[in-house]
Amino acid sequence: MRFINFEPLKLESVNNLKWFNDGFKSLIDEMSTINFENKSNFIPKFDISEDKSKLYFETEVPGMNKADIKISVQNDVLTISGEKKRSEEVKEKNYFRSERTFGSFKRSFTLPSDIDAENIQAKFENGVLSVAIPKVSIDRNIEKMIEIK
Repeated sequence: MRFINFEPLKLESVNNLKWFNDGFKSLIDEMSTINFENKSNFIPKFDISEDKSKLYFETEVPGMNKADIKISVQNDVLTISGEKKRSEEVKEKNYFRSERTFGSFKRSFTLPSDIDAENIQAKFENGVLSVAIPKVSIDRNIEKMIEIK
């Protein structure tokens, strides 16, 4: 039997697997927010960030009006949907190229439990939708004794 000397600093293959796993997890996380029943190729990308007091969602939806966008929250899930309509009906145009995207979209994001769903604010300006969700202060350092029955 041949012994192989284990050298923890030479774990290149493990690091490569971690890189693959992180990329795959990121892909799965993004895919979980997309409604695949939608046949549209219009899926806006979101920037999600936070500070001490709020969680922020921001996306670009050029060519849309705020009346075309719906935002709801239910069971700690934020859902943003809308429809980007074609500005004119296509009638026998001889396109050389058509790259603009149209159609409806629906994205859903699971929210953390420490948010204040009653005070969510949204604004739409110059084709940019911004959603700010206040956080609720939860003191997790308080010890609570649980009665055993």
